[in-house]
Amino acid sequence: MFFYWSIWFFFLLLSILWKDKHNIDKFNYYLLLLFLVIMALITGGRDSVGSDWASYKALYLWGVSEAGMEIDEIDPLYRLSIIAGRSVGLSYGMFCFVISLLSLWAFWLTIKIAKVKNCWLAFLVYLSLVFCYYQFNIVRHGVMSSFVLLGMVLVARYYNKNKEVRKKEGKITYKDLLLGVISIVVGAGFHSSGLMFLLFVPFIHRRLSNFSLWLIVVLGFGLYFLHANDLVELAMKYLFVSTRYENYLDTSRWSDAQLTIGTLGKVFIFLYAYYGNGKLYKENILYRQSVNLLLFALFFSVAFSEYGIVVNRLGNTMALSLAIVLPYLSYYSNKGELMHFAVNTVIYIYLGLYYPTSFMDRNMLPFTFEISNLFSN
Repeated sequence: MFFYWSIWFFFLLLSILWKDKHNIDKFNYYLLLLFLVIMALITGGRDSVGSDWASYKALYLWGVSEAGMEIDEIDPLYRLSIIAGRSVGLSYGMFCFVISLLSLWAFWLTIKIAKVKNCWLAFLVYLSLVFCYYQFNIVRHGVMSSFVLLGMVLVARYYNKNKEVRKKEGKITYKDLLLGVISIVVGAGFHSSGLMFLLFVPFIHRRLSNFSLWLIVVLGFGLYFLHANDLVELAMKYLFVSTRYENYLDTSRWSDAQLTIGTLGKVFIFLYAYYGNGKLYKENILYRQSVNLLLFALFFSVAFSEYGIVVNRLGNTMALSLAIVLPYLSYYSNKGELMHFAVNTVIYIYLGLYYPTSFMDRNMLPFTFEISNLFSN
């Protein structure tokens, strides 16, 4: 446990000491990228850490996981990654390093495009919420989430540029929109649940009125009381022919998404982000889209709480938008020293309380590292 907390306090210290209140510091971004390479090396060199570690290793080495899943059943880009890694002689540890680096690079690019001023706080959010779970356990989903969030940010930048162009009556370019869609599709190539996020591209950036907001809230609770989880089962069985999705349904229905400190924290963060920073929500499309994603994360957590898979695959990916929302809240709370201190203190306490849930009870303790795993199987 010392290993996990030492990393957390290290990034906490950097997020406190190196935050920039005025300009985006490129040096900080590239130094963070260097540390992300180190984190990817740690991911690649871990030994028997994560409940899926042995299964993914068997899939990479022999083409069949311990659960009996064959490589042909895996989503196409991850399957191609395995074939490419084996063809050039990568060890399983080095393959994990490459996949982890790809995922972390996509996240780094996301916060850079989103113009997050305190990039260290953004990664502290990622570390606290999902790093251990995404990098050590559900690896394919981790890659998907990073590329989906990157795609969403690119789409938001397109709409932002589009708004500026309309004011100047210039020529609209669709480059960011195309790149955003491609990024989401790439993510879906590692985990096909990413395709669901294409449905949000046309509207997720739009400003929500109070009426729209509470309509979504009422709808979420309405679906919960109407047992919408049964609709999920029907939809999954009719939309997907793969037995893998049926297995997901059979094994995940027990994993209810209970009302936790993480969920309660997200509720309060959303309310403060929406009501406490109304002007920012109205004017900044990148911020607004991230707040909207957080709202829909809460919506899925409530409406489909009986299926842990829906909350994990959709809700938690959307909740990763906190890596954008929280640094924005930290920066724009600097109207007074006391307010700035209070907001940042609450953020750090919330992340510190949430962090242990990402590595407890998932075969991640104790953490063991073998440098030789990077070079041999």
